[in-house]
Amino acid sequence: MSSSLKRETSSAPGGPGLLAPHRDAFLSELRSLGYATKTVDDYRCAVDWFCAQVHARDPACVDIGVELAATRQRKRLIARFIAHLIDAGVTPPPRSAPPEPGPLDELSLAYGDWLRRQRGLAPKTISIRQNMLRRFLALRFDTEPGDLNAITRDDVVAFLDSPNPATGRTGANYKAMCLRSLFGFLFATGRR
Repeated sequence: MSSSLKRETSSAPGGPGLLAPHRDAFLSELRSLGYATKTVDDYRCAVDWFCAQVHARDPACVDIGVELAATRQRKRLIARFIAHLIDAGVTPPPRSAPPEPGPLDELSLAYGDWLRRQRGLAPKTISIRQNMLRRFLALRFDTEPGDLNAITRDDVVAFLDSPNPATGRTGANYKAMCLRSLFGFLFATGRR
C-alpha cells in the first residue's frame, strides 16, 4: 500500500514529516478512548519510529508500503496506526497479495514453457493450449489436478464431447490435437 502526499509539514530529519498531523490525531484519539498513559507512550514510540522510517526513505512523500524491520509488538502497534491512516484517507487499503500459484498454475506454466521451447509455438497458441489444459483437468479433477496417471479413456471421450463454453460446439478435432500435445508434454516431462 502506498500513497503520496504533498509536503504538509516540515520537520527535522528523521522526524514524523508528512505523517505528523496524522500521528498527533491518532495519539489524541487513543487518549480520548481512555488508553493508559503507558499504552499511549508505547504507541507513540512505535508510531514515531515508523514515521521516521517512512520519512527517511523519502521526505517528500509517504510510502507506507515498505517492509520495515520491526518487532512483533511494534508491528502490531504500527498496524493500528496504518489502519488509522486508511480510515483518514491518507493511503488506500492494501492490495491483497496475489495468491500463491497452485499445482494447476505450476503445471500450466510448465506446459507453456515446454510448448515455447520444444514446439516453438506462438504466445497466442500457447495460451489456447494452456486454456485447454485447464478445461480438461477441471472436467476430470474439478479444481486442482490429482493423479495424472488416473486419467482414463472415458475422461478423454467426455472432454471431446463437452461443448466449448464460448461457442457451444464440441470442436472435437481441435480438442483432440490439444490433448495429443498435452499428453506429449506429460510423457516427455515424466508427469504421466
